[in-house]
Amino acid sequence: MSGNLGNDEIHGDVGNDVLRGGKESDFLIGGTGNDSLYGDLGIDALFCFEFNYI
Repeated sequence: MSGNLGNDEIHGDVGNDVLRGGKESDFLIGGTGNDSLYGDLGIDALFCFEFNYI
């Protein structure tokens, strides 16, 4: 759905199982990182903005 490259992604760019994210696996509305919600870099970050967010 509105994604570029990857498997099982919704509105994502590159990666597997990303929701509205950039490049990684299993994160929601994030940029780069694992299991982050609305974050960009790091693990389990909430509302952290630096770059690569939507």
